[in-house]
Amino acid sequence: MNWNKAKNYTIIFLLLMNICLLGLNLTKLYSDRLSKAELSNISKVLGDNGITVEAEIPRGSRSLSQLELEQDSFDLFELVSVFFGSDTDVKRTEEFNVTIFKSGSKSLRVKERTVIYNDTEKYTAAASEARSTAAEYIERLDRLFPGFVYEGTYTEGSSIAVEYDMYYKDNNCFNNSCEFYFDEKEGMTVTINYLEPLGFSGVKSELYNADIILFSFMNSIREYYPDERLTVTELQLGYFADLKNEPGGASALPYYRIKVRENNDTYYVNGYNANFTAVFNKRQL
Repeated sequence: MNWNKAKNYTIIFLLLMNICLLGLNLTKLYSDRLSKAELSNISKVLGDNGITVEAEIPRGSRSLSQLELEQDSFDLFELVSVFFGSDTDVKRTEEFNVTIFKSGSKSLRVKERTVIYNDTEKYTAAASEARSTAAEYIERLDRLFPGFVYEGTYTEGSSIAVEYDMYYKDNNCFNNSCEFYFDEKEGMTVTINYLEPLGFSGVKSELYNADIILFSFMNSIREYYPDERLTVTELQLGYFADLKNEPGGASALPYYRIKVRENNDTYYVNGYNANFTAVFNKRQL
């Protein structure tokens, strides 16, 4: 037997097999992608129902597993150091499972997975100054909550919100957020929601494409806003645990986060079953 020829035939066969597999994968990839016509149809149907989509619509399909999250034990000493500095007049009290620190115009409330800090004397009506102030606090908070990424600055009348998200292995953890809210009456409020990501678990399951997600959102949102015209400004895939105010850790599932310009609520649609499951207000404690 001519071993050189046999070896060459084997190499050629393997190359052809790889080319075929690549072709099949590309075919599946593009067959799962939403076409321009389908994107146009989505926008038209939503538009006919009073919903304008300004956000980029993801075109491809994804398969994801769940993400395990664990409640973090906040370092109270470090939190007080971040927000009160060298102030020696800080007083601590306990109230219905909430640990409260106060000094003058400043107060810090810590409960389970949420931290809320307020300074009634710290206010700005300038978006640039609000973002600069937020960046200074984020730098101090990094040793406790590493990885917060600037998400955006939003204004509503005289109030300004500066928001940060947190990512785990390139996946947005929607439960983990830091918002700076500047209000003329309330001053500056910092709200941190945090659960420690432990890692992925379970098998990967295919998610619904963005068109089904948007149709589910359209049908569900009208229970809250029957007639108003709405504008979707964000449609982003990430991980979210619908906690229902339960303490402890949780399994976060793939969700699409949807933001609407006309109100301050954030909506989530489950990527596995397309169920509209949450309206989440981050400043409640």
